[in-house]
Amino acid sequence: MTIEPVNNIEPSNRSWLIGSGDDCDVVIDHPKVSKHHCQLTRTGDRLSIQDVNSENGTWIDGVPYVGPKPIRRGSSIMLGETVEMLWPVDLIEFKSVIAIGRSQDNDVVLDKPNVSGRHARLIDDGTALWIEDCGSTNGVALNRPDNLVRHHRVVPGDAIYLGSTRITIDRILKVGVATDSVNGQVFADRLAEKMLSTTLVSDGERKRQQKFRSALLTCFAIASILIGAACAVYFARIAEPTGPSGDRVPQAVR
Repeated sequence: MTIEPVNNIEPSNRSWLIGSGDDCDVVIDHPKVSKHHCQLTRTGDRLSIQDVNSENGTWIDGVPYVGPKPIRRGSSIMLGETVEMLWPVDLIEFKSVIAIGRSQDNDVVLDKPNVSGRHARLIDDGTALWIEDCGSTNGVALNRPDNLVRHHRVVPGDAIYLGSTRITIDRILKVGVATDSVNGQVFADRLAEKMLSTTLVSDGERKRQQKFRSALLTCFAIASILIGAACAVYFARIAEPTGPSGDRVPQAVR
């Protein structure tokens, strides 16, 4: 496993084509992403992005732009309104990579005939985990053999298929981290912090949902009581006898 700070890399001029097409530098396998969606350009230490006639547009910090538009690494860039742009690996400030394949120089070695020498890699970009196909012969699939992906977000608990060989993300993390005691500990600590943060958010959201459901059930109960009382009064009035003119006939006192 490698953990590489890229802050020390000297800035240079380069462009990355981003989209769902196989010829893109960053492939995002999503139906709302155009084949050639946008182009990210680095000129010295400056970054800019330009939409390349995509169907759903490129959004920067919530605003659609055609470009070119100067951006920074912390900018929120969406392809369409719902798909987050993936940054090129060499622009990620701090990355952790676990290599997976049949060759012995991988962090996770799978000695299976349908697994390529360097089949895939698991990337931690500091915010999420991604599985990426490294140009394998039999492809990478997520959670089921027919769900082929090129570069896709994953979470612990997911399973991937390298050809017909199945392995879980948890297993990759366990084996990959164990291959390097120093870098592995850094990776494990960051992963544990990320998972704890996700758990805390999930727990908070779950509690809010429980409170909302309880309040909703209480409102339904009160509404049911009021409707029942109103119906009882209505039917009681209908049952009272009326005279020829429709007036209520008072009941005789016994």
